[in-house]
Amino acid sequence: MGNLGSTGSTRRAFVRYSLPSIPSSAIITRVRLSLTQDLVRLMGAGAPKSATLQLQRVTGSWSEGAGGGFTRSCGGGADVAGVDWAGAPSVSGTTSSTEPLSNVAGAAITIDTDVGTNDDQLIADVQAWVSGSATNNGWRLTIAEEGTVDNARSITPGALSVEWLLPNGDSCTADADCNSGHCVGTDGLDCGGGAGCVCCNAATCDDDCESCHLAGSVGTCSPRSSATICRSASCSAGTATLETTCNGASHTCPSASTVSCSPYFCSGTACGSSCASNADCEATFFCNGMNECEAVSNECVAGLDDCVALATCADPTVALGDWTCTCPAGYAGDGRSPGTGCSDVNECAAGTDDCDVNATCTNTIGSFTCACNGPEWVGDGRTCVDYDECMDPFYTAMCDANASCVNQVPGFNCVCQSGYRGDGFTCAEIDECAEGSDDCHADASCTNTPGSFTCACNSGYSGDGRSCADIDECMDPTFTGRCSTASTCFNLPGSAECRCNTGYRGDGMTCDDIDECMEGSDTCDENATCSNTNGSYTCACDEHWAGSGFVCSDVDECARGVGGCGANEECINNRGAPNDCVCRPGFSRAEPDGPCLASCGDGVRGPGEECDDGNMEAGDGCDARC
Repeated sequence: MGNLGSTGSTRRAFVRYSLPSIPSSAIITRVRLSLTQDLVRLMGAGAPKSATLQLQRVTGSWSEGAGGGFTRSCGGGADVAGVDWAGAPSVSGTTSSTEPLSNVAGAAITIDTDVGTNDDQLIADVQAWVSGSATNNGWRLTIAEEGTVDNARSITPGALSVEWLLPNGDSCTADADCNSGHCVGTDGLDCGGGAGCVCCNAATCDDDCESCHLAGSVGTCSPRSSATICRSASCSAGTATLETTCNGASHTCPSASTVSCSPYFCSGTACGSSCASNADCEATFFCNGMNECEAVSNECVAGLDDCVALATCADPTVALGDWTCTCPAGYAGDGRSPGTGCSDVNECAAGTDDCDVNATCTNTIGSFTCACNGPEWVGDGRTCVDYDECMDPFYTAMCDANASCVNQVPGFNCVCQSGYRGDGFTCAEIDECAEGSDDCHADASCTNTPGSFTCACNSGYSGDGRSCADIDECMDPTFTGRCSTASTCFNLPGSAECRCNTGYRGDGMTCDDIDECMEGSDTCDENATCSNTNGSYTCACDEHWAGSGFVCSDVDECARGVGGCGANEECINNRGAPNDCVCRPGFSRAEPDGPCLASCGDGVRGPGEECDDGNMEAGDGCDARC
């Protein structure tokens, strides 16, 4: 089947099986067809192509030929006029089965209607052949991929297996023969392999007190005997149903008789009559010490609560389900199971402990403990106080002899005393004076002492050494008495001195007058006269000079109008000397000390005249002014 080198070389096969003797009323339930793949066409590098076997029911007649160049025969013979391509019969348009083929030569092929759903049409094909609605012309076998070249297969048919069931009324020997699954005898009971049994459709005899009996050629329903149990004893949901038997006349089972199991539950097919635990009793009852279900008045006492062993159960009222479960101190949870139960609370981790801040909390089951952090802290753990190591000689002995023990919270420390330096366990004396760490006054002297120092104000100062004030010796008559009367006492930082007053020279104890005029250290004006005095000097401006003596100015007698000149005279000032009186122009003296007389117009150019033409007329080159 399939194609060789081209789609023009397509092969198909026909197969027909002779069916066994199957009643036409039989119901086909299973069809199984076995074949063998003898050959698989190879191509190219030898890799075969995939192919799918396809079966279709043949609807026309055909005969098997003897074989030839393009046919193969199972029966042989000389008839060469068998089925060929041109005379091939028609087939059903519905595919009866498809089966993927392997690429292995010699592989077995099994098409079974019990496996998958692709082969169910085979049952319909055989059912049509058995019932006579179609002629058994077998199936046509083809490769579904006829459009693909080089996918040919050589197939040899094997056995065809058919299974069926008989319908209602057909003779049978076992239940398996019947479609209904019921093969019964004349008594309505299972056949058991006896003769005269018939298939009975149990669906028509489904009441509890009727059975299928043989009546003619079909099964009919008749009442069962009164000894037949039609309802078994049962118990469900706290109600027991008693066993019931048929009455021999009715097809139906008499009404059921029920009994309430309360306060017990079902025990098998009947009600329980005792209890082993509360689980054997209804919700409002509990199992007492006599293994009887007793009405609950306190669910905690009755053990109906779901509290865990650690929890305390409390039932406030007679109402059901209102109990409470309380975990003891140190535990948390709802106290119930199922539920969160009671679990230990780690008070330390949760921070709910009451340990002192200087204590360590240790969780215990249901509680916790507190221990002071030693050895620095002592107490019961809930109250911890600092341990004063400085009250313990063991610790104080660790400190240097020049150190003090200082209690700390927690612990202790050794601190060198003032004047010493170190870690407290070893202390060295400090020379504050050398280091300059003393607090002596700048005008005091520092003296180092073991562990300390002293301060003493320097000479000329008074105070405690840390605060020093200058002594004013000038306020002391014994000091000032040594000074000269011509000196003044001057207080100095830390001392005093006698200084000769201005105009005196000496060591202050003895002072001599300075003659500034003789030494030329005076500041008199050069036009003044210096006169020495005790401790000083005076300056007096010379004649014709005026001023303080230290500054002297020329006296201008002309300007002051005290020159003494006559009316015909002009006053001429002389610096530092008497003024002169000279005749005005046009006037002259006959004698040196004589008066100035008019001389203009006498023809003689006299003192003060620019010209004298001998007349007093103007306009001739020498006017009246001469």
